[in-house]
Amino acid sequence: ANYGIYGTASGTNPYAGYFAGNLAYTGSLLNLSDRSLKKNIKPVNGSLQKVMNLQGITFEWKSESELAKSGLGINADRKQTDIRSFNFPEGVQYGVIAQDVEKVLPELVHTDADGLKSVDYIKMIPVLIEAIKEQQKEIEQLKKLVEELK
Repeated sequence: ANYGIYGTASGTNPYAGYFAGNLAYTGSLLNLSDRSLKKNIKPVNGSLQKVMNLQGITFEWKSESELAKSGLGINADRKQTDIRSFNFPEGVQYGVIAQDVEKVLPELVHTDADGLKSVDYIKMIPVLIEAIKEQQKEIEQLKKLVEELK
């Protein structure tokens, strides 16, 4: 293959790449998903209940100075140290809390060496797909019941 950039994680570093800021691209963001790469394939069950136990939120990221006070981010005199720089966007954001997701879908949460948790939002999609299908099945059953009652 002819890769423009190729990175691989090694040792205790879980990231093959880390970008502090927005990432723009003009192609597609692809995850390998070929059947030939997978084993122990099973359907996702109980998706609707899992989704019902998740909480979507709005929030704002803490500022660099707030993070520095808590020991995260760029330190107070704005010199880069071994402390991570996040470069979070400003304004209202949409998301979930990793600790809450971990209670429902622990496979979607990663904890790094510093104890910070991340959510794999992409892997939430199959759960959402199955939850919609479960909900649609319930809707169809209710439609049938309404017709019978008429």
